[in-house]
Amino acid sequence: IIILNTEGLFASSACIGSEIAQVLLKAGTAEEAINNARPIVEDFYDMFGDNFRLELQDHGIPEQKIINLRMIALSKATGVKLLWTNDSHFLREDDFEPHKALVCISRRGQDKLHTINHVYKPDHAMKSTDDMLKLVNNYPPHLHDTIIDSMKESERIAEMCSFGFTKG
Repeated sequence: IIILNTEGLFASSACIGSEIAQVLLKAGTAEEAINNARPIVEDFYDMFGDNFRLELQDHGIPEQKIINLRMIALSKATGVKLLWTNDSHFLREDDFEPHKALVCISRRGQDKLHTINHVYKPDHAMKSTDDMLKLVNNYPPHLHDTIIDSMKESERIAEMCSFGFTKG
């Protein structure tokens, strides 16, 4: 249904668990990664056109850095713009423990709260602009402008969005 109604929608390659990110991560070389991911990117581009973005995220996960470097190379190879986001699953870092409890409940107690193998960290809370800008330093200086441009792209898209919520 979405493929029939993409006008005005923005789509991105998404987080570390996404199809594109996993293809980039599992490939042996950067060149192989780009070659393997290109057809998937082209499929999304065919659906969403210029409203499709390749997404960068950094939560201190080593695999994410590999994905980000390859995502930047993939952007250069395909011409698809980059978007820098934060994979937020809760509002504040203090919400991490309640989030773990919610996950435990959703799994019907299959995991004990103190031993739950949780994929998110307190770092998956909302971040300020300053906190996001600090992440640029995790990458080589020659990529800083590219990463900052991807953050500006996120802001540009956010400014285009209009969302209203009526309680009741």
